[in-house]
Amino acid sequence: MTAVRRPFGLLLAAHGERRTDADNAGMARLTRSLADKGVAAEIGFGFIKGSPAVDDAIATLLSSDIVVYPLFLSDGYFTRVALPRLVERPCSRKA
Repeated sequence: MTAVRRPFGLLLAAHGERRTDADNAGMARLTRSLADKGVAAEIGFGFIKGSPAVDDAIATLLSSDIVVYPLFLSDGYFTRVALPRLVERPCSRKA
């Protein structure tokens, strides 16, 4: 039997940087690279500290199934507390 894959959205989530001169360009490059490879129906990114915020980025995705993939160097407060709070926060998704 062949498994049927449902299309899904992918959100890359990272800490981010709020400094005026920070542009978080590396995340945008990674997102474009993954989108070019077609790893998900749609791909976005969001930050705990920075723009776009994780919950705002989730709200822009149209997929009914969204995988939130954390990009952190360690398993601590941001992965165990801050990110789950943002993911679970009610959002008004665009229809």
